[in-house]
Amino acid sequence: MHRQRSYILTVCLLLSMVLVISGCKVDAKPQWEMTKKLSKKRVPSDDLVWHRTEEDKLIIEQKVQEYLKEGLSQQDAVAIALLNNKALQAEFENLGIAASDLLQSKLFTNPPLSGFLAFPTNLGNTTASLLFILSDFYQVPKRAALFESISAATAQRVTLLIIQTAAAAELSYNQVLYYEKTLMIQRAMLNQKILLANRMRVRYAHGLIDELTLRETEANVTQQQIMIRNTEVMQIQAQNMLNVLLSLDDITQETKLTSDLQWKGRKFKDVDTYVEFALDNRLDVIAAKQDIMSAKLAIEYQKTLIFPYVGGGFGWEGAIENDNTFGPVGSMVVPIFDQNQAQIAKAQFVLRQHEKILGNLRHTARATISNIINRQERNQENLKHVNERLSDIVKREVDFTDEWQLKKQLNQIEWLTTRLTHLAFEQQLLDMIWLLRMDDVRLHVASWGGPPVPMVTATSSPIGPVSARGTTSASGGGGGGT
Repeated sequence: MHRQRSYILTVCLLLSMVLVISGCKVDAKPQWEMTKKLSKKRVPSDDLVWHRTEEDKLIIEQKVQEYLKEGLSQQDAVAIALLNNKALQAEFENLGIAASDLLQSKLFTNPPLSGFLAFPTNLGNTTASLLFILSDFYQVPKRAALFESISAATAQRVTLLIIQTAAAAELSYNQVLYYEKTLMIQRAMLNQKILLANRMRVRYAHGLIDELTLRETEANVTQQQIMIRNTEVMQIQAQNMLNVLLSLDDITQETKLTSDLQWKGRKFKDVDTYVEFALDNRLDVIAAKQDIMSAKLAIEYQKTLIFPYVGGGFGWEGAIENDNTFGPVGSMVVPIFDQNQAQIAKAQFVLRQHEKILGNLRHTARATISNIINRQERNQENLKHVNERLSDIVKREVDFTDEWQLKKQLNQIEWLTTRLTHLAFEQQLLDMIWLLRMDDVRLHVASWGGPPVPMVTATSSPIGPVSARGTTSASGGGGGGT
């Protein structure tokens, strides 16, 4: 009796120790550090904070207010978006989810304890057994390796979203600047057209022009007014988009933008140089390679599931008081009908799928970069041509017109027309600079991140359709999303 109680106490003690050892806490620090390391060279600000606690929230709020102290520069807008964008913060939680999946994949299965008490008719047939899942010893290492790879792919995709958020904030900021400057030019053109229409009314009153010419001039005023109202709508959309990216309501309406829309020019390399760099550094390519690794590990893991359950442990049988017997107990699932061949085949299909996805990414990366470089080269050449030739010509025309206007040797209509030509020239320059700046941001994303950021509008997603979470189901092949 005393020996039996000692045995029971020993078993209970061992179970308690196992439960204590198995109590693990999820730590997403490795995933977060990997994400910050990957983003360090890829975005202009490495000031990243993952909002997990109230202290983190306070830190983010303090940093945002610090950036807004002296207006809002383009660099400040990008930094605030990376700190405060709620959609990006939501994606950071995928790092914790990946860390949780990884920890779970490393845990051994709890041992089942079973028993049979023949009461009250026959206490002599009472049994009890404690089984340990021996199949965990060859399944857990493979499963942990699979989820380690999935965790790495998740960090890579979260970093891609960081790059796209920074790019979207920069594009949106520049777009607000573009519409502000465009409105200034359009309003100046409206003033000139109103003056021109007034002058035409005077000429019409003196019978110097016909009514059709007058109505055409007045229609130009109306068209310019409509154009200004349409631009104002687009400006509000751009401001709202920037507000969304910064997760700050009405911030662009209340804060002065301190940066300017400029293009300093660049020397272009050959396309192959850009493509080679992109294939080595693009996160969608790196994540696709990681998906292939995950798919291979998934195949290895699925092979361990041919024998999905093998258990071994200790058993006891006998009466409560005496006639006790002890011995080893074993149990296993015999793979007669299901040998997991379907899931192994599925994992192999997933592997081939990811290999083809990687091949396609190589082609799309080359095409995207080639398009951007060719477009930028031509726009930069056009900008240079306008600056060197047309700018000087228009300036001389304006100076000439001003000089003769003062001497009253040129009529006001010719003077106003020349002013309108000059303003149209300024709008053309602004359009070229905007296109060059937009493509510059897209080239950065195409070189370091992945898919190009679309033109930002108030209705488009700030970070695009890419998801940081891939497939985490071991039976689903273990590959990340594409």
